[in-house]
Amino acid sequence: MISDISITVKYLALVKEMTHCNGEIILIAGGSTVSRLIDNLAESYGNQMRSNLLDDEPTRNGKFSLIINGEMLDRSKFDTIILNDNDEVAIIPPIAGG
Repeated sequence: MISDISITVKYLALVKEMTHCNGEIILIAGGSTVSRLIDNLAESYGNQMRSNLLDDEPTRNGKFSLIINGEMLDRSKFDTIILNDNDEVAIIPPIAGG
């Protein structure tokens, strides 16, 4: 039997506006990948969250980035990175300069 693990997810800037919260603790099955976490977030916050995290097509607002335990994560690794208990995931929108 695989037990659940606890992942802290933090939402920054536009992502915080989409979710209406600063962050949350998500329980997910042990051995889950980042892609599975994104599936869970899409179930809660809709396909806009999924497309901003997964789609290769650029959107008007760009793509969100994931930072896991302080390290920026490359999209190509979402299917292979296994989450661990007490990992901290921050989701940030693209930074616009001016």
